[in-house]
Amino acid sequence: MSLSGVFGEIIGMVIGLYVAYSIPSWHIPIILNQAYQTYLPISVTSIVLSGVMKILMHVSPWYPVKKFFEALAIVVGMWALYMLILIFPLDFGAIQRPEINTIVKFALYIALIATGIGLIATCFAMFKAIFKICSE
Repeated sequence: MSLSGVFGEIIGMVIGLYVAYSIPSWHIPIILNQAYQTYLPISVTSIVLSGVMKILMHVSPWYPVKKFFEALAIVVGMWALYMLILIFPLDFGAIQRPEINTIVKFALYIALIATGIGLIATCFAMFKAIFKICSE
């Protein structure tokens, strides 16, 4: 059990929630559009669920269970990333740079693909550990 990891996750969740709720007050409404209010509950849910899964990962004594919780945290992150792509609460057209919208969306798709590869690697490690335990 890693208490430093648990406390780190709690601190990360608090900071993430603070940032998610305070972004509208950062006086950048030119870039943020009204869709951010639609995305806010998704981001908060993702922050909390991912944090809880990571805490369970740190507390779990068995490697395959740790990998299972890590995979769940990755799935939650992929869901939030996919919803960010769908809702896309940013608009750089207001600052005369609409091409940045395309670049950011492309980068988000690349991040989604990379996260999917990470999920596959995590699941592979989990199944490998399960098969190793079963074969002993």
